Amino acid sequence: MKNARLIWMNIHPGKRELASLRCACHSDDLARRHPLEEQLSHALPPQVLASSGVNRRDFIKMMTASFGLAGLGLASCAAPPPEIPFQAKSTTPLEPVYCFDSVGHKSGSTPFVLGGTCCCTPTLQIVSKYHADGLLPDLQLKNLLAIYDEKGIKTALDHTGCNNQCAWGPHIVKGGHCMVPPTPATYNFEEVRYGFKLVPVPKKQT
Repeated sequence: MKNARLIWMNIHPGKRELASLRCACHSDDLARRHPLEEQLSHALPPQVLASSGVNRRDFIKMMTASFGLAGLGLASCAAPPPEIPFQAKSTTPLEPVYCFDSVGHKSGSTPFVLGGTCCCTPTLQIVSKYHADGLLPDLQLKNLLAIYDEKGIKTALDHTGCNNQCAWGPHIVKGGHCMVPPTPATYNFEEVRYGFKLVPVPKKQT
């Protein structure tokens, strides 16, 4: 039988080329199989569908397409992300209201506890700047420290790094008893610096 097949292939060389072409097409088709189709092929051995008369390859292709359409349907039903309200940003730079250690003393300002806008830590250097501006010439450092103690205000001489979230917070410009310089790049820093309440932008949900 094998010799007869070889004789037939020699008589009809075109048939040999056709057979080679079919094998090549079949190999390309297998190479393009979907990953899900590969998983189903392992999960469904040939003997499972042989008894029912169902073509195994057609069944796997149909199941692959069904799963793909199901995923597309679920994606289209997903709720859209919430819209972030537009907040126009002023092109005019804001004028700082209060000064403190991390931004430097503002010339011409006086201590906040005395009705001014200076929230710098009370030191000899700061008191000398008040005097250099011609302000509070009779004020001495010990007198200024006594005022802070009397009002129960805590400064960077007592503790640091709390961003005014400590037991004495919020910051004194917000009505609290903490005068520690706020942490840069935080809402609290901007609010103390410019003297108004910022509205945090809601985080975009993913």
